[in-house]
Amino acid sequence: SMTPRERLAEGIRLLKLGDDASIAAAIPLLESVVRDEPDNLVGHVNLGVAHHLAGDLSEARASYERATDLDPEAGEPWFL
Repeated sequence: SMTPRERLAEGIRLLKLGDDASIAAAIPLLESVVRDEPDNLVGHVNLGVAHHLAGDLSEARASYERATDLDPEAGEPWFL
């Protein structure tokens, strides 16, 4: 199975494709990254982006808030 780093890279690759199916596929990958690595800032930010692109603004906000908890500088540009 893929390491968290590999899952993160694949999630980001899928997000960059940008179509609905790729975004939907990225979400469980990125969720698994932050479940395994709760302090993974890049994972939380990209999970927020994925939820935002999927139209789930409450989940997006939760991910961005977690990123901001980890690094107060990180969340600011992302807030909805």
